[in-house]
Amino acid sequence: MRVTLVNPNYDEPRVLKFMGLPSIPIGLAYVAAAIERAGHEVKVIDAFGFKYSVKKTVEEALKTNPDFVGISCVTCNIDYGKQIAEQLRKHYPVAIGGTMPSLEPDTVVEYADYVMYGEGEKTFVELLSGKDPEEIDGLMFKKDGKVIKTNPRAPEEDLDKIPFPARHLFPMHKYKLFGPMSMATMMTSRGCPMACNYCSISHLFPSWRGRSAKNVVDEMESLIEQYKVKGISFVDEDFLVDLPRALEICDEIEKRKLKVWWGMQTRADRVPDLETMKRFYRAGCECLLFGIESVQEKTMKNLNRDISNDLFFRAVQLGRDSGMRVAVSSILGFPGETIADAKATVSFVLKLDPDYVFFGVPTPFPGTRFYKSCENEGLIKERNLLRYTIMSPIIETKEISLKDGQKLLNYSYRKFYFRPIKMMQRVIAEVKKLDKETFKGFFKWSIGGFFDSQKW
Repeated sequence: MRVTLVNPNYDEPRVLKFMGLPSIPIGLAYVAAAIERAGHEVKVIDAFGFKYSVKKTVEEALKTNPDFVGISCVTCNIDYGKQIAEQLRKHYPVAIGGTMPSLEPDTVVEYADYVMYGEGEKTFVELLSGKDPEEIDGLMFKKDGKVIKTNPRAPEEDLDKIPFPARHLFPMHKYKLFGPMSMATMMTSRGCPMACNYCSISHLFPSWRGRSAKNVVDEMESLIEQYKVKGISFVDEDFLVDLPRALEICDEIEKRKLKVWWGMQTRADRVPDLETMKRFYRAGCECLLFGIESVQEKTMKNLNRDISNDLFFRAVQLGRDSGMRVAVSSILGFPGETIADAKATVSFVLKLDPDYVFFGVPTPFPGTRFYKSCENEGLIKERNLLRYTIMSPIIETKEISLKDGQKLLNYSYRKFYFRPIKMMQRVIAEVKKLDKETFKGFFKWSIGGFFDSQKW
């Protein structure tokens, strides 16, 4: 069968255009690979990557003349995904999957022929095989006017069985950092066991599963050989859940003498000792990212993220002493916090002095415990899901209005990035690490962000 897969566009906030990482929709690429391996012909339309409107996306999909269409959606593009599905299902059967449909499949079932919830590789392949939909796990659909929801699909335990993402279906030359640097994202594990109440991933996939070191480095090697990739960002929810496995990956990288830098995301309380961090750095890890969320103890306990401020300082210092760039993320204005509390978090981040920071606002993604809590307390004031990007205020409390939330976000970026001395320190540090052409792109990005931060 001819199958066309669609990644809808979304209304990207200005700050995300500055801070975002150019990458393929990796979940969709995994599904594409599974479908190809099953013998089907696959085409992909990355409407976000090409900034296509709904109309343009539909037009491009029609040109492919498929037998079946799949659409992958998150919260901030689900409304566009629904519009695309409604138009395309007039011509072909349409299935919708992804994070948002997995969290609340019943809100999507009216717009598509099938809704896939949970991991989609096996579900989609079975659907294309002609198997009775009622016998396919992880599916919701309507039959004779009645909504049918099959049993949940058990997550794949052996991730090494899943083929690498079908990157050859994407224009990989378009996904570059600072202009000339070819880079890619990789997922070395799935799931998260930490159960933070605002997180959709830990809600959907509470069991952590990791790929073998050999399988991970095989993919890294293929990226270097096929796409001349210089950098790889591991987009796991937490790369260091299994520290021995992470060190095995380092061993395998060094054994093969791969020349590529990579970055990892983890929790501050998982960052190991300096000797181990230097071990990661020698294997190519140049970037460390972890979340702070808030410096208010009560907030952290409510979020089920009981990490002390001392551990944040320790993590930054260990990352820096090992030679890595350190980036942190923070959410400003959780329920119960005042404007002063949120600004205290900004001040704390400034004292930490990471190389980069990503600020956001509390976003109650439908289906999560945080959403239910905010809904019960009447805090959700913004219902337009296109604004659920973490960069647009969604909730309003007695202490912080929607307008205050936007002001706090703008304030935080100005305080961190509009610092001439710090900007020059970053530029000087990157001179030693980046090649000439990439540095030119980085310098342009830095200057643009420096002045643009005054408009946020």
